[in-house]
Order: sequence, then C-alpha cells, then structure tokens
Amino acid sequence: MVIAMNAEEKIRDINVVMEILVRLPPKSVFRFKSVSNTWKKIISTDPLFLCSYSRRRSSATSDRLLAFFQLTDKEYVRPGIPWSPYPPPMTILPVRVPDNPIATLELPKNLYYILNSSNGLILTSTLCHKFYVVNPFTFKWVSLPRLPELSVLTREESSTGIMCEDNLNELKANYIVVRAITPLENDIMSIQTYSSRTGKWAESMLVATGNFALQPQAATVANGVFHWIAYNWTIAVYDPNDHVKNHVQLIQMPNSISNEEDFHMPTITRTTADNVLWLCIYGTEQLHFFMLPKGEDCGPSYSRKTAISHEEWVPMHSISHV
Repeated sequence: MVIAMNAEEKIRDINVVMEILVRLPPKSVFRFKSVSNTWKKIISTDPLFLCSYSRRRSSATSDRLLAFFQLTDKEYVRPGIPWSPYPPPMTILPVRVPDNPIATLELPKNLYYILNSSNGLILTSTLCHKFYVVNPFTFKWVSLPRLPELSVLTREESSTGIMCEDNLNELKANYIVVRAITPLENDIMSIQTYSSRTGKWAESMLVATGNFALQPQAATVANGVFHWIAYNWTIAVYDPNDHVKNHVQLIQMPNSISNEEDFHMPTITRTTADNVLWLCIYGTEQLHFFMLPKGEDCGPSYSRKTAISHEEWVPMHSISHV
C-alpha cells in the first residue's frame, strides 16, 4: 500500500514539474536540466513534455532565441538507426514527438544512416552510396537512382543533404538531393544533384570565395540553403536559388570565445521570418549563440565576392550548462 502511494506521489510530482516547465521560456528550461536526472530526462526525452512544449512554443510570435537541446541519452537513439560517429548531436527542440517511423517502413535490410531532413522528408543512405527519401508521416519512401557509375565523382568522399520545397499548390513533393565532393584546399567544389522533377542526377561545378575543404559530415539545410562545416573554422554556404549561380559563400565562424573551453561541432539554423543565419557553438561550459547580419551589400542572401569575416558575427546569448 505504501509502495503504491509512493508511486502515485512520484507520478503526481512529475506531472507538476511538467506543468511548470511547459510554461517557461527555452532559456530557463535548458538551465533546469541540471536540477536532477529526473528533470533532465523529462526535458530531453519525455515524449509528452516535448509534444506539449513544442505545441505551446510553435504559437510564439518570436523565434529570435532558439532552444538547442543535446540528445545524449542512450535510450533516445532508436535501435536499428545508426548515427554517424561525430560529436554529440545537437538539435532544435522538435516540433513533433520523437519516434522511429522508419522502423515501420519496408526498406531494404541494409545498414543505413539518417543524413538530414527538410520540410518533412528524411534522407537516408547505405554505406554503398544508395539513397532513400522517406516521408515518415505517410509511411512511403522512394529509392533514388544510383549515382553515375562512369563518373569519377561517384567514387569520391562526399557530404550530402536534401532540400524539399514548400508545396503550397502541389500535392507532390519537389526536392533536390545535393552530394558535394569534399575538395582538398581548393576554391572549386564539384556536386552531383538529383532532382525529383527530372528523376536524374546532374553534375556541376561551384566556385567559392576562397580555398576550403569540407569536413566529412552531412549538410545542414535551412530555408532551402545548404550549409557545410569546413576545416579552418569555416562554413560553406550554397543556395540553389540564389541570384548568383554556382556560388559557394565562405563564412568564417566567430572566434571571440574563451580559449579555455573545448568545443563540439557547431549547429546552424536560420530564422523563418527574415532568413538570418544563427549559429550555436556547444562548449564544455556554455552554449554560445551568434547571429550574422546580412549587411547592406548582401540583399536577400549572404552572397559576396569575398569570404565573410568572423568579426561580423554578433554574440546574442551565452547559457551556462555546468
């Protein structure tokens, strides 16, 4: 009887905590992860809390402050979906309950990786460069044609991402998959682009604003723009719809952070209203948030003739997590 009452009290306490947390701003919620393991588990992995909090935050009028949550709990990584061996993944608080929709799909039984997603579509691949585009809400998927076997680019190391357009007037999703070949300190980047409209792969050459070398990880796609992390603390940006065709804009990441901290791979996103670039750098002691103004010469994009200096980033927030 006592055990049953203790269990009921524990559940009641958790519900009270969730009722409080769901009303707090992202900055406060993130800090409360350090209160206890129970609070950390609720904030990081509890499906009911994530769904309730996301629904409440989605109605907010401002998206200037972005909440980033580190998903490091082993139980969150679903079985059967291996993740690339990079630093701990960072993600924006999801707008839907985290689940494993791919497990219900009859995909080929190969080892496959989730690369990234765009407007509800997920891009996965096998170790042999076979790509699949998955819609987790309709439980449908398509297999992309194999890369051109005679192409030299097919055998090179690459970084791949998907960009799905907003479909307001069409029922069929229109998307492209861009496979970028990692250059070795060069200002030329070769890409292979698959279009759902043509059903084919096409090769092209992009010219950057300086020499760079991509790190071997999937692209981050935000507002239809591809972002790759390059060596030398640089971001490589490619906008397929930019007025400057075949252009790769290099952006130096901010270095005005304490040298005493160790840093994991940064997280990139953009605001929906004005398409402004935001950056979150995860340090051993703090989360650092930066915003990059477009400047008078950029117009609607960040395209310039030279690389954007690290000095143009504006520090916005620093949140302690120790």
